[in-house]
Amino acid sequence: MDTLNGKRGTVHVCKDAAELGLQCARSFVDSVTETVGKTGQCTVALSGGHTPHLMYEHLLSSDFGKRAPWDKVHFFIGDERCVAVDSPENNFNNARDQFLNRLNIPASHLHPTYNQDKDPAASALSYEKTVKQFFGLKDGEFPRFDLIHLGMGPDGHCASLFPESKALTEGKRIVTENFVEKLSSWRITLTFPTINHASNVMFMVQGEDKSEVLAEVLESDVVSYPAQHIVLEQGKLQWFIDRAAARDMCSAPSNR
Repeated sequence: MDTLNGKRGTVHVCKDAAELGLQCARSFVDSVTETVGKTGQCTVALSGGHTPHLMYEHLLSSDFGKRAPWDKVHFFIGDERCVAVDSPENNFNNARDQFLNRLNIPASHLHPTYNQDKDPAASALSYEKTVKQFFGLKDGEFPRFDLIHLGMGPDGHCASLFPESKALTEGKRIVTENFVEKLSSWRITLTFPTINHASNVMFMVQGEDKSEVLAEVLESDVVSYPAQHIVLEQGKLQWFIDRAAARDMCSAPSNR
């Protein structure tokens, strides 16, 4: 793995998908373990999509993953599809099946969204209330998640903050509903201010189909994509990418 100090955080370039999953898992466990050691618990917002599966297997099977204090972690979701909670398309349901149900985590430490398939706006408000109550927030305050895990799509979206969608300009809400025109569907998502208040944000990006946009996101001074709006106020921003995704980066080790 090669590490670069980029315009938008630290960039770790992994040789392939296997190394990407392993290095993300190590960083994930390090963050959780350090936070629990300091505060006694850790708050994590998981991402949706398929890429996290590469990390989950290492979290479950590796020695360092097995030693992590999972029973001290509270799991939230960074964005959710507006489908039933037991749908195979539901992000939190997938995380349960592939990762959470195989760990010793109290049910009270799992914080999914509800009723998003019936009323996205009400579901977003309800999830915002859940977050506010958990973190003990006053009106106008944002939570400080210990770790937010994100992916990035070929169009530069992260969480469910898609290009040209209404949620991109939301500056007051913690959680909001967002209609994605090109998918003709609603999503529930954490907002930019919420993500940017986190202590640690970890992007995980895999695949050649994202390489052109990723190069612009990480190397251009022009802000054209949602992922470029992740600018942490005080936290640590890391990008874990494979060489296929790094193909078009001028600063990537193999491209120098």
